[in-house]
Amino acid sequence: MHIFLTGGTGSIGSAVLTQAVAAGHTVTALVRSCEADDRVTAAGAQAVQGDIAQPENWMAQATACEVFIHLASTFDDDMVVTEPRLINSLLTHAAARATPLRVLYTGGCWLFGQTGSAVATETSPLNPINAFAWAATAIDLLRDHPALRCSVIHPAMVYDESGGVFTRMLTALRAKRPAPIWGSEHTRWPLVHRDDAAAAYVRLAQTPSATGTFNVVAETGVSVGEIARVLSGQAGIKTRPAVLPHKWTLLRHGAWAEGPMLDQQMRSTRMAELGWDPSHKDFSTLDYKLET
Repeated sequence: MHIFLTGGTGSIGSAVLTQAVAAGHTVTALVRSCEADDRVTAAGAQAVQGDIAQPENWMAQATACEVFIHLASTFDDDMVVTEPRLINSLLTHAAARATPLRVLYTGGCWLFGQTGSAVATETSPLNPINAFAWAATAIDLLRDHPALRCSVIHPAMVYDESGGVFTRMLTALRAKRPAPIWGSEHTRWPLVHRDDAAAAYVRLAQTPSATGTFNVVAETGVSVGEIARVLSGQAGIKTRPAVLPHKWTLLRHGAWAEGPMLDQQMRSTRMAELGWDPSHKDFSTLDYKLET
């Protein structure tokens, strides 16, 4: 199977690339730099130079593959323009194929909005934060398009021993500073380890009949205060986490920062049907890389 991958050097994407290559698949990854080209090649994949903001330069090559996995995101204000452009290019090229293109499109837990005491499943309505409102439109365009066999994947907050969504906390703790928390320590994050998230993508890529929406979650909701306490304990830092106000965080980091401040719970109900069983079900049992 030939997979075309955007975001192949990112947190999830690099793990998807590694696992797909290990499973014997051919992987072509979009890269923007010579350094990324070298990393992709060293991992056993092919690299194509390009930018997600200019899909016309590489989309023909992408849609010639059997599976298109979209994991790239810029997390900036330009997404409202660049993502629809990419979607339109994808649909145009896919329509020219003799057979429907297998597409794995990444949404994310922030598209469910604040859940509080409720638990979001694959059937829950989307209520995206403003910075990602365009994603709901993109999903509507892709999900039932006749030129595609599309799966929409909503990963929980993705972490690993060296970072992911824990990066800001780990960076501060390595510098012997308190772990920062945005908004409130009572905010809950649904969690999934990046290797488990990657395994879900590869499993779905290998199962073209599995279309529709799939949540990828190992832990329904863990408070960020608890996460900070576990990481601080491993770092030997006794100082309480530094809680940064909601308004200050938005002013400092932009509208997308609303996402990590959502109080969310989320569950995966469909991935188990495909044999996906996360290896990491408790973030607190892992040893995090806290050496400076």
